[in-house]
Order: sequence, then C-alpha cells, then structure tokens
Amino acid sequence: MHGAGDGHDGSDGTAGSDSLGDLTRAHARRRLHELRTELSVGQVELNEAEHRERDLRETLLRISGAIQVLEELLAEPVPGHAATPPEERLLEGAGP
Repeated sequence: MHGAGDGHDGSDGTAGSDSLGDLTRAHARRRLHELRTELSVGQVELNEAEHRERDLRETLLRISGAIQVLEELLAEPVPGHAATPPEERLLEGAGP
C-alpha cells in the first residue's frame, strides 16, 4: 500500500494521483474484466441464436413447401370421381 507523501495518496497533486483511488481502480479493472467476459459470452449466445433461427426458418420453409404440395395434390381431381372443391367436401361430412 502507498504511504502518505509518496505521490500516490493524492495529497501533493503529483503524478500517480488521479480521480480514482487504488481500491476504486482495482474495482474498475475487475468490473471491466467482468463486462468484457459478459460481452464475449453474449456474442457467443447471439451467434448460437442466429444459427437456431436460420435452422428454424429452413425447417418452416420445408414444411410450407410440403403443405403446398399436399394442397395441390388434394386439389387435383381423382380419376373416376367428380371433382368436388375442398370447401364442399367439408360440408358433405357435416350432415343436415
């Protein structure tokens, strides 16, 4: 620890005295390290979330394509059967 009159206690205004005391500077350095660590962890998590988002978008696109194909298949008339629009097929099963 620095003693009185050694230029570090801020009493004489010489080099080594600044607006932060030794303990406060140590605390600031610790906090800076903590924040840099948090930033690094946050960046990794953000990259992982972006990767999951990309995968989910691709999955949703595949599902959407499958739905479209099935809807088109269901819209085609079946040979030997009268073509009935999907809305009417739903009503046929509803009864009077």
